[in-house]
Amino acid sequence: MAIIEYLDDIKPRPRLLPEDARERAYARSLALMTIADAHPLVVPRVRNHLAKAFGADAKAIETWGKHWTTEGLATYERLLGAPRAGAFALGAEPGLAISALPARSWRAFPQA
Repeated sequence: MAIIEYLDDIKPRPRLLPEDARERAYARSLALMTIADAHPLVVPRVRNHLAKAFGADAKAIETWGKHWTTEGLATYERLLGAPRAGAFALGAEPGLAISALPARSWRAFPQA
């Protein structure tokens, strides 16, 4: 997240964060929900701990990952609220609010 804010500071076009302070805070809240709330529950360190500490097998660990990924994406959608004009979370351009979603989507739909 810090690198996106840095890039926005040194090269403000295209904007990666909204210009309006309230919209910037909203964009940060969406990004933080993804990278600080949902993502830490499915990283390899946590998955390995589930196996070692609780004896979880591969199926249980995958179920855990899918559950928390689905919860995280559902929470993101609730926070996002009504769709806005444009193809991205907060409008016509990609930015901070959508930057962490590709990793979440990959976890939700792993390759066979």
